[in-house]
Amino acid sequence: MTALGRRGQRLSPRARQRQADLLHQVLPRLAHGIQTEGSWSAPAATLDDARKAGHDPAALLADATRRGELYTADSISDVLIWRLRRSAHPPALPESPHDTSTRANRRTTPPAPTTPTATSGVNDSSRKR
Repeated sequence: MTALGRRGQRLSPRARQRQADLLHQVLPRLAHGIQTEGSWSAPAATLDDARKAGHDPAALLADATRRGELYTADSISDVLIWRLRRSAHPPALPESPHDTSTRANRRTTPPAPTTPTATSGVNDSSRKR
């Protein structure tokens, strides 16, 4: 959630406004309360990711709200993130470009499988004649 929140904070002002407008359109009664939660930037990033992946963020958000009530949640933003991510199945995202290169350097890549080189068969004693 922290990484999503950071990414949401780094959204362009236009993208943040697009997500806020969407929130007010789909959840007019809850929008202001959600935006004042400290974690609002994380659902904004999730909605932006869904849009970039070709999903309809409004439809995903509407579906997320139909799955159960939200009024009693300690954090509506957290519930929305969970529901949105389960619907959109976005790929796991690194916290920052720096984290990506660090993680990649720590990964050990298995060696590529070796295949025998193709020969003309001149000295291949295992070959039937």
